[in-house]
Amino acid sequence: MNLPAIGVIGYDQLGKRVADALLRQPDMRLEGIFDDDPVRARFIQLRGLPLVAKELATWASECQVVVVCSGNVLPCHVPSVYGPEMSASLHGAGEETTRTRVPCADALALTRLVECLPPVERLFSSCARCTGSGIDHGIARMNSLEPLFELPDEDADIRTLLAGVEPVLIRRTWVPYTQSHVHHLKLDLATPIPRDAALAAFQRSPRIRVAAGAAGLNNTGLLQEYDRDLGRPRGDRPEVFVWEETVATVDRSLFLTIDVNPQATPVPDVIDAVRQLARPSLSPAARQQITNRALGMERDE
Repeated sequence: MNLPAIGVIGYDQLGKRVADALLRQPDMRLEGIFDDDPVRARFIQLRGLPLVAKELATWASECQVVVVCSGNVLPCHVPSVYGPEMSASLHGAGEETTRTRVPCADALALTRLVECLPPVERLFSSCARCTGSGIDHGIARMNSLEPLFELPDEDADIRTLLAGVEPVLIRRTWVPYTQSHVHHLKLDLATPIPRDAALAAFQRSPRIRVAAGAAGLNNTGLLQEYDRDLGRPRGDRPEVFVWEETVATVDRSLFLTIDVNPQATPVPDVIDAVRQLARPSLSPAARQQITNRALGMERDE
């Protein structure tokens, strides 16, 4: 079977996860990874992955779809998927259907929740946001909490995906922590929903995980350890995690606390976007089903 050839540009935090996810897809193959950083190129080779040795434009033209995780916009006409770190101005890319950008993790996470519920009129969040990772320099802050007043690209993603929800207010605090973002949410709904119905709706979604802190998952470190025990690469969790105990309803308001992995959450959506370009005849539901199954997120019916 001649599978679509998919290339990855940039072996950064997202790129390495996208490459891993592509290796698990049954209907596409990883053609190669391009990265001109010598250290990252060495890691690609050590893992036995195909490192691109050709000139970028020449190699990219041989791929059916290219995922751009870092670097610049491709200097050639290749169907492309851009990661969240690329400029938000690429979102939508006008009328050009062969270029798309996947929004940031928090925008995707909030959208997954909202799609499970009756119409949401307003959304409020107090967010403890990780400062970065061990490979990021100049942003880790020790012994302090720092209010974060503006994130224009992320806010643009949230406005785009949650169009119709007004207002969306997110108050963020940078914390000296590197694994995830924790949102304390209040969603004002158009119609009330019982707590059990909200929980059931979240539990039906393959890209949301609901569990109780009392079951041994009462902090974010234990969440990551649990995913390591499951055999997830890097202990990653692409699902949005909802703490069951935090879900509460008051009149038309729904309260809950969620945990979002900023590197892993966008990966299923990147694969969906790749499949949309590589296999346009598939429906959105079919694309997501294949992705969920390949990444171990499929729900038992």
